[in-house]
Amino acid sequence: MFLVYTQVSSPPSNVRSQPNTSSQIIEQLDNETLVVVKQAVENGWLEIEQPVKGFIHGKLVQPEKPQFYRDKVGSVVAWQHLLNGCGYHPENAPRLVITGELDDVTVAVTKKFQQDMKLDPTGEVTDATWQVAFDHDKLRKWKPVEPGISKRHVPPPADTLSEAEKYDYCRQVIESHGGTFRDVANKRNLLSFRQETSTRENNWKGVYDDLTYMIWKDSNGGKHCLKFKSNTEPSSWFEDSNDPKAAGRVFGQDANNDGKKDLGRLQEGYYEYGVGKVDWADSINGFGNALMPTRYAMTVIRDIDHDGIFEDHEPLLGSGDMLFHTGSHGRTGSAGCQTMPPNVYQDFWTKLTANGNPGTVGYTIVRWKSL
Repeated sequence: MFLVYTQVSSPPSNVRSQPNTSSQIIEQLDNETLVVVKQAVENGWLEIEQPVKGFIHGKLVQPEKPQFYRDKVGSVVAWQHLLNGCGYHPENAPRLVITGELDDVTVAVTKKFQQDMKLDPTGEVTDATWQVAFDHDKLRKWKPVEPGISKRHVPPPADTLSEAEKYDYCRQVIESHGGTFRDVANKRNLLSFRQETSTRENNWKGVYDDLTYMIWKDSNGGKHCLKFKSNTEPSSWFEDSNDPKAAGRVFGQDANNDGKKDLGRLQEGYYEYGVGKVDWADSINGFGNALMPTRYAMTVIRDIDHDGIFEDHEPLLGSGDMLFHTGSHGRTGSAGCQTMPPNVYQDFWTKLTANGNPGTVGYTIVRWKSL
């Protein structure tokens, strides 16, 4: 394993799902991006581990570190990630927040790092400081747990790909975004591509404009990747509002103590679910078949200003009630749960349980498009 940096005359540099130019582009990297290479493969291609898993051609990278500038946002983001990777963060927080700004907190943590590394503790991110961070033992075992300052947009697999190629692509997306991929026979993995949408779309009833994929191998090693129309965001139908369009039961948590419940949605990331039933979801037959989170620690952002949009300044809270369940034909039926039209959900559930209870199901959400 070794480190290189992207450097081309016409950025960005493409990371692909396979070591050839006809395979799917899974990420595009700006110049001066630190890349962790797992191994060299055929025809000049490199298999990489960070910042995403995939393949990049050797002509797009260089072994020498390019010049970094402290006033360049991209390099500040990289430095903040490196501090986290080396185990440095504020004493009262589990990690340094990625802001893209060389703020007072970042400078203070930088000084602590420099002092421990026996460098001059100025807070200036010098070449020597970068190099010591790159060589830090903890960095090799580190995986970033927060996105950079810019939201990563990841498209779903192209329809022109074979099912096996879609399987490979989705697996790489899951693993490169911190998810656990289960490749045991008949173990299901779920991946949703989110298109950000206002909760007030469709007259406050929500829209099914996301895509959810179910990925697994059968007992013969055959690769399967099925696509389902879905929704990963709440609708204002369930909002704590006096507007008559908010006609549903009020859901949410009061995240800012103003006496009103705030709708929430799952942050992009990895979660785990198991099968269950609920009695308040729109159901196909009686109680609704549902996937339920196996633990409480789900990261949910809350719309505290009730404008229908989830923004970076709004608070993140834990939650344990963001399920998978069927929606309705005329509305998504979601107050933050993952839903599908009734006929689609019935097919989804049939495929999910075709080999019996699927046990723990890993679920990854990535951003496809932003508002």
